[in-house]
Amino acid sequence: VTLHTNRVELAASDSSETDGRTAQIALGEGVNLDLDAITGTTLAPATLVLDQDGAIDSAAVSRLADAAAGVTDLSLQLRSNDAVSLDTAARADLAGLSGLDLAIVGRTFSALDATQTASDFTLSSLDLTTREALDVDFGVTAESVSLAGGAGGTGDLLLRSALHADTIRLLAGDGAGGEGSASKIEIAAGGSLRSRSDASAQPTRVDLIQDAALDSAALPDAEVFGAAGVAGLDYRLESRDGAISLSAGSAAKFTGSRLDLRGQTGID
Repeated sequence: VTLHTNRVELAASDSSETDGRTAQIALGEGVNLDLDAITGTTLAPATLVLDQDGAIDSAAVSRLADAAAGVTDLSLQLRSNDAVSLDTAARADLAGLSGLDLAIVGRTFSALDATQTASDFTLSSLDLTTREALDVDFGVTAESVSLAGGAGGTGDLLLRSALHADTIRLLAGDGAGGEGSASKIEIAAGGSLRSRSDASAQPTRVDLIQDAALDSAALPDAEVFGAAGVAGLDYRLESRDGAISLSAGSAAKFTGSRLDLRGQTGID
């Protein structure tokens, strides 16, 4: 069976329930998704959506990638009420889709057998959101990367791998006035934020956005951004439920950047 269209959405979801939801999609053999972008005055990328209550595993994603083989500049959206996991083979199948924009929403996310290097994911863009805490133990090379953990109100985002992208956005929590106010970002040993084209250089822009109050002493050291540190970097720091504090002794972590500060309860 071949489907020639702009958008395919496969859904098995009951949004009226929050627990005990296990419905899944089974994509059979012989399905070919011939997806094209809409051009002209109304632009729409070729889009493939898998939206289900049950977990999304590597086999399901590899099957989708196989069905969409040959499609360029695809927007692939994976949504689950449970876990999403991608092993080495599934990530390689996705890397074979030229110009892929990948968006993932799930309770949790795992990149199985990841190496923490920037070669774990290679794509055009990655937008990943988890309702629980997000352990970024996988690397990414992309034009843009957005990673969000704790979107359900609790849980932090921990980065301990290499992200190589032009723009990088890290978020923790569910936003101003949400269920929680303590979610934070931690960049641990092994975490780095670098340019897509030059692993020793800084990205063009980095956003660190969290619910918890943010003190500059907790910011990553300048070397996390490469040889030039933060000099000239578009650098946004935001607390969505607390204040931003620029504390004594931490100026080297932000001096020279084009700093954008946003604190819900103030900046000092």
